Parts: sequence; structure tokens; C-alpha cells
Amino acid sequence: MRDGAAAWEIRGVLDEIIRSAAQLLDAPVQKEGDSWFIDVWVFLDPHDESVEPRRQIVQLFGGESGDLLYLSSTIGPYEEGMALADMLRGMVGALHCSLHLAKGPDGAESLRVASAIETDDLDPERLSKRVREVAVFADRFEADLFGRDVDVR
Repeated sequence: MRDGAAAWEIRGVLDEIIRSAAQLLDAPVQKEGDSWFIDVWVFLDPHDESVEPRRQIVQLFGGESGDLLYLSSTIGPYEEGMALADMLRGMVGALHCSLHLAKGPDGAESLRVASAIETDDLDPERLSKRVREVAVFADRFEADLFGRDVDVR
């Protein structure tokens, strides 16, 4: 665990790394409070020019100790009867992310794809790959479940 001063210093470095990673993805980034939001272009089938690219927002936020950066992308609201086993099978091929349910302040549950990455020796290229992985898996589920972009953070 880092001391308070070191944690604040890493936040400044993290901001630079996150903005550089977003630039590598050619994606806009916004900082809101202690979170960053990267709006990533996702191509469901990069070989099919008839399919329009989609966008997926990935939220990034640091842990209290400063040694982990968390990434999360909301798929949409969880509804009873969703085929969770099929969704878990859809995570085959995910190297660094997982599917989970999150409960919001209002008690509503949402499906999310999430990941965590160590901040030690973190670089923009490695972070941009992780952001893309989270965005791609979240967007695939969103397209399969809802057939459209669901504008939810």
C-alpha cells in the first residue's frame, strides 16, 4: 500500500497514461471526479464494411491504495431470464476481463465487463489494449442482448 503522497503522485501519472492510451485508441476521454471515461470505437466485424462501427464507454478508476487501476463497461440492465451461462461461455477468449453484475445506488442491477491492471510499470500501449478488450466484450454482449447501443454508465 502506498502512502497518501505517493497515491496522489500516481494519480497525476495515471492521468497522463490514460490520456495517452485514449489517444492511441483515437478515442475521446473525459475526467469526472475520480474516474476517467474513454469512448471507444468498436467494430463487431472489422472485415464487413456494411456493418457500422459502434461506440462503447469504458470507465477507469483507481483503487484506494493506488496499485490497481480498474476498468468497467456497462452492457445494460440485468433482467431475470437472461441466459447467464451463455454469456459466461461468450467470455471464452477473454484474457484479462470478466463478466459480472453490479448493483447501482438505486438497487438496479446491471451487467458489466470489468478488469483490473497493476499501475506499476503501466504504459499507454498496454492500457490501450486492456481498454479495447473490455470495450469489445461489453459491446458484443450489448449487441447480442439489446441489438443497439445502450447509453448507460
